[in-house]
Amino acid sequence: MVMLAKRRALMLAFCTLPLAGVMRLFRSGEGFETNMDALACGCILACMWGCLGQNERWQNLLRSRLFWAVPIAVIASNKLNLVGGPSLAFGTCIANVLIAVSVERFVRYHRTGAAGLLNVRAAVIIGTLSYSLYLWQQPWVVFMNGGHGPLQTFPLNVALAGVCALLSYNLIERPFLRLRKRRRTAE
Repeated sequence: MVMLAKRRALMLAFCTLPLAGVMRLFRSGEGFETNMDALACGCILACMWGCLGQNERWQNLLRSRLFWAVPIAVIASNKLNLVGGPSLAFGTCIANVLIAVSVERFVRYHRTGAAGLLNVRAAVIIGTLSYSLYLWQQPWVVFMNGGHGPLQTFPLNVALAGVCALLSYNLIERPFLRLRKRRRTAE
């Protein structure tokens, strides 16, 4: 995505949405190709952030009471995922798009009611560690090769994933973020 021009990257991300749905029809949800639409929605949101912010009708919708239909629709689309078939394939895609819409609303209007819950200290810490948690939940939470060892039992597995995420964030991610900031400042 970084190597493509913004317009091509946006086109690729939009094409990914139905493609991931089709892949879910043929695969059980395992693998990148069946989940790539979640990442594509984030890419679309990042690419369109400025233009969405300038679209007055869109912003009025986000601020309106009608917006609350979006999180309700996300929950409802999860029920479609239980059905399987086309509902699973495209219900997940719909949920991902609606989650991106919710992210935009709560980030752009972070001082409003429900967005305040997302800004409590615990939520901010979890959000900061989210990438590291995503990486480190795998060995502790997912049962590798069908095994279920003592380190993969709740609540020890959650604690171990948290400790690994903290270490990873502080020893790897933060130093690279500082390096990126220094490089950008030098440019």
